Amino acid sequence: MLTGCASTSSTSAGYSVFYNKTVDPITATTAAGESKKGTSCVINVLGLFAVGDASIEEAKKQGNIKVVSSVDRDAFRIFIFYGK
Repeated sequence: MLTGCASTSSTSAGYSVFYNKTVDPITATTAAGESKKGTSCVINVLGLFAVGDASIEEAKKQGNIKVVSSVDRDAFRIFIFYGK
């Protein structure tokens, strides 16, 4: 509750209350073509302040991507102090 959108997925095998660094697959398709990568992020401090845009649309813009073939969620958290 205190980490908001910077919390990790409950399906993550590496879930931990105090320290967490995981990558979870979200979705994948059969779209083929050139491989590109785009990222988007939200920073959360103390569960009180969250800043950023972690949308797929922002990641597409950052990576100059038109068709998305897969999405992964990378989460990093240190207790309630910091999340990304």
